[in-house]
Amino acid sequence: SKKVQAEYYFVEKNTEYFQFLSSEIAKSQHREKLNKNLFLYNSSFHAVADKIIKRISERNKAQRCLFVLDQFAYKDVPFQYIKKAMTQLKNSEVLLTFGFESLQSFLSDNKKSRSAMKRIGLEPYIDWNRLEELKRNGFWHHLIQEQLSLAIKAASGANHMTLFFIEPKKGWSYWLVHLSKQYK
Repeated sequence: SKKVQAEYYFVEKNTEYFQFLSSEIAKSQHREKLNKNLFLYNSSFHAVADKIIKRISERNKAQRCLFVLDQFAYKDVPFQYIKKAMTQLKNSEVLLTFGFESLQSFLSDNKKSRSAMKRIGLEPYIDWNRLEELKRNGFWHHLIQEQLSLAIKAASGANHMTLFFIEPKKGWSYWLVHLSKQYK
């Protein structure tokens, strides 16, 4: 049987969390893997995404990779970086947390909403006229979810998308979004 030669990239923007992660790895059986096949970045994802994508593309022909992007709310991972992973790597997949519930409470066709959606790369994929029309008719929760899911798929460059609704006992509901180039 063939042994998997995996590499792991951990990216944490918060310095306190990063220090905790570093400390835990340094105490674990994986400490020898640091900077060999286990890499830590005290950074935002978008600051190191190009470097990680380049390493994956150069490392093997199959370019199999899974990005697990656990962002806070919806605005920490601009979709242009997800699209790079989807379009520049042959067999990429992304698992993304997306706080749709916190977003849907303020999303409207106004300068603030358009600016927020533009920053993460979803603004051109939202049908703003339809959004306002259905909000007036009382269907705004369903519409916003529809518009956001269609925008996520389009902006990501993924061929396939699956949404899982996560409803915690406390806090906002969110989506766990699976994006993939391959059906299976």
